[in-house]
Amino acid sequence: MAGAISIYLDVISKGRADQWESQQGEKASLERVIHVFNAFLRETCGGADGNPADFDPFTHDEYLKGVKIDERARKEYMGRVTHLFTTFHKQFGVRDCVDILGFDPFRYDEYDEETQERIEEGGWMEKCVKCMESIIKTIYFFNS
Repeated sequence: MAGAISIYLDVISKGRADQWESQQGEKASLERVIHVFNAFLRETCGGADGNPADFDPFTHDEYLKGVKIDERARKEYMGRVTHLFTTFHKQFGVRDCVDILGFDPFRYDEYDEETQERIEEGGWMEKCVKCMESIIKTIYFFNS
């Protein structure tokens, strides 16, 4: 998920930022990322049937409302994200962290005490680090 969002931010910043820059400027860049990330989570996680590679952040980015999106940017994003998720699935056999970790870190409060204790022990962190390393390598080598 974070890999897809980082790809999106890279795509919109590549020489196109001036064209797409909101009248509000960079004032709310963190809120922008949070909004797009949350939309991504709603459409692809927590029982949603959405394929992460099909998520279109351009339609969820409030700063792009009323801005004509260059289709090359959309195609670049979709190609890079499809490559990322295909590579991730080949390596780990699943599509997201929830499947690898066995729990949804965004729903910690919903778990019983025993599950929360297991999460707090942190054994899952090694798996998480391996996933992040894979994502970073995939993004880096795709751009090289």
